[in-house]
Order: sequence, then structure tokens, then C-alpha cells
Amino acid sequence: MSQFKHTSWGRTRGPKNIINADHTTPVSVTLTGTNPATDRTTDEYITENQRFLHLQHIRDDDECTIQIQAYLHASGQWADFGSAISPTQARTHTVVEIFGVDKIRFVVKGLANAKTCTIFAACSTF
Repeated sequence: MSQFKHTSWGRTRGPKNIINADHTTPVSVTLTGTNPATDRTTDEYITENQRFLHLQHIRDDDECTIQIQAYLHASGQWADFGSAISPTQARTHTVVEIFGVDKIRFVVKGLANAKTCTIFAACSTF
């Protein structure tokens, strides 16, 4: 008889990385700007219906904004979630209540040519 292994997170006190499959290694996604600047969209990430999104954002000198988009299996649609995040510092940590959405992705706007925006994303229940 094989050992049963949970593949979902269940209720989590500590934030779990949602960018990689094992949810523990600190992995990020980096987007690079183009000339002229166009919106850059990340892949989609499964949230396991957690309540909070912990977003750490590291950017080059140029300012940019990050729009969170949410996906619900019930509607089958992507939509902007809340207001865009426009950090004024190069490194920020933001916690957003995502109310159990099924998936998220990030749209970065205003990223100049060859400049980068690195996003670390994690989710938790508490």
C-alpha cells in the first residue's frame, strides 16, 4: 500500500510560494521592459483558494505599476482585481486579500526598455 501524500496546502499560516510547484523554494518571475513600453503579463498561478496574496516587488529605477488579475473557474474569465499597485520604492511588500480566487496573474505596465520588474508571490490563509 502506497503512502498518501497531500498535494494541496490546506489552511496555511505561513505564506507558500505560488510561482513554483513545490511551494517552498523562493522562486520569482522577472519581466523585462520593451521599447516602446508595452504591458507585460506573467503566467497564471494557482492560489489553492487561499485568502491572502503576499507580493514582494523589486524593480529597477524606473517606476511601473502591477495590476493583479483574478480568474474564477465559475465564470471562466480573467478580470482586473482591485487597484493597480504603484510602489514608490524599489523594494516593497504588499499583502492583498484575494478572497479565495482560483488563479492570479500579474500585468506590469510602464516598464521601460531593458528595465526589469521581479515579483515574488506567495499565498496564505491566515
